[in-house]
Amino acid sequence: MIAPQSFEELESESYVKIGQEFEDLWCVLRKEKAKVDLFLSSQNPFKQNLRDRIAIGAIGVSLDGVERFFGERRTNRVRNVLWANARRISRGLLGGFDDHSRTILRSNRLWAPRYWEYPWAILSTQPRKGMQILDIGSGWSLFPMYLAKLGCRVTAVDTDVMQMTCISPFLSRLASARVHYRLGDATDLELPENSFDRVYCISVLEHLEEETRNGRPFNSHEKNLELIAIKEMLRVLKPRGLLAITVDWSEQPHDLRAYRFDDIMNRLVQPFESYLVSDVKPTINWTTYWPRLVKLWQDRFPFDTLEDALYEAGAAVGLLLRKPE
Repeated sequence: MIAPQSFEELESESYVKIGQEFEDLWCVLRKEKAKVDLFLSSQNPFKQNLRDRIAIGAIGVSLDGVERFFGERRTNRVRNVLWANARRISRGLLGGFDDHSRTILRSNRLWAPRYWEYPWAILSTQPRKGMQILDIGSGWSLFPMYLAKLGCRVTAVDTDVMQMTCISPFLSRLASARVHYRLGDATDLELPENSFDRVYCISVLEHLEEETRNGRPFNSHEKNLELIAIKEMLRVLKPRGLLAITVDWSEQPHDLRAYRFDDIMNRLVQPFESYLVSDVKPTINWTTYWPRLVKLWQDRFPFDTLEDALYEAGAAVGLLLRKPE
């Protein structure tokens, strides 16, 4: 199966239902923000000095209170101005001066292409209670927690030491979700073959060779690491098991990390055609697709201006593979 992000599916009852379930799970964490603040202050995984943590905490608590009355969008504008002024006044002395608690919670919300990716992956694979699940590149996302709440036995793998050994286990405990987090590389999984009923890889492959050029993310895909990673994921998948992959997709010239659709077909689909659940190739008219995508980001995603949407808007393509017996 080759599935580009669909606007019609986003409005369907099944997608909306799953989206609401993720929002409910996010709200559980959001209500525990004070515990997240306390955890980050006491454990200090981001290595911020005490002065910064006190200042960030004071501003953050104040803005949390303001948000209840003025709403998220207006409060975010105030927050951005205060943060910019604090950095300018400090003249770089405040070591980044980042509210990591807010960053973690904000990034965990079901936004951007995740509105489509998570429901698509779940509905396409039908994970069930007791299944052995592997989530590749999970970070501190809600996805493995959601699967664990379904009763699946979830292993989440990522290369980020801080996330997998500190922050992700803490968040999963807050969410009452049993997830086994472990360090690992998608291109060299230290896991036995034929071990998992389902394997998920949500918007990870485009990051495997990611660099920063002129302040923007860039990926040349020269090392073909995505092919190595897919082979590894198929290796650990049980026969007849399903592998759901999504990748960032954009035809915009300024987006140098996301895959172009032709690259997806040539680099990812062609080498694994025999594993595809369905090999029907969709046709996409990006000229008409792009304006709808920008409007979607403006309507549903947390960006305040048209300029933000034009720069940030992106879509996803899903690949569904089945391992033969």
